[in-house]
Amino acid sequence: MTGNIRIGSGSSPHLKAAVFSLSSALETLHGLTASHVISNKTGVPSGQISDLYDSLLNDRIDVAVADLQMVPVHNDTNQEIVITALTSRKNAGESILADPSMLDSSLELKLKSGIKVAVSCVRQQALLYDIRPDITGVLLAYSEMKNLEKSGVNAAILQNEYIEDSQHNYEVISLHPREWTPAPGSGIIAYLTHRDNMLLRKTLQSIHDRGTMEVSNVERNLLKLAGSTLEGTVGAYCYQDKGGNFHISAVRGDIYKKVAMSQSTSSGLAEKVYFSLFS
Repeated sequence: MTGNIRIGSGSSPHLKAAVFSLSSALETLHGLTASHVISNKTGVPSGQISDLYDSLLNDRIDVAVADLQMVPVHNDTNQEIVITALTSRKNAGESILADPSMLDSSLELKLKSGIKVAVSCVRQQALLYDIRPDITGVLLAYSEMKNLEKSGVNAAILQNEYIEDSQHNYEVISLHPREWTPAPGSGIIAYLTHRDNMLLRKTLQSIHDRGTMEVSNVERNLLKLAGSTLEGTVGAYCYQDKGGNFHISAVRGDIYKKVAMSQSTSSGLAEKVYFSLFS
């Protein structure tokens, strides 16, 4: 394979870092050059997953770099776009970004009673109410969470990568992904390509993390079984221990239910969790 590989992504620092890592790997392993040339159909830089798909379909980029949790599992309208490679999982999960004056270290989640916390989905809201029913979870878009005071809240729950990306003077309270169940695919970067670009797909296999693929497939298969209408209500975090066993924590937020399961193989694990959550 020769020529310049055009890589598209969003503008977040962790995605730019993933683009740099991919570019370096392509050069080191395959002697290929790469450039970061994301644009949507209007020519305006964008990291929206729909614009990345559009850029791939219209041959403006060769590879799209995106957070796996943002890549839809129900992708009937864009079957030409495929997940070609995954990175190892880093910094999975979510954290609380809070006004320091709203903290009380003696309480669960270290938050004062009666405050308002911005959440982006039903899953986060349900997890919050399960632990702290005395706190109000306010559904807001991510773009509205960047300034807590302006949004009328005292804290916000965000994925770890975006907290690290942002500049702020707030307190960060880490949430363990096995206890506070994140969205499926959390902490994983996906490399997307056009289905027909077989040469590039083969090239990217040299950086594909198959261990990550196995655990993320369990999470995303659960999400697929739940159906598109319930995507924002489902959380899942799967990992493999040193003995090769698979463990998963999962949550359903619309009718709150949380389960944990373990088995020696990933086969059938998503189906068992789905049956437990939705039966």
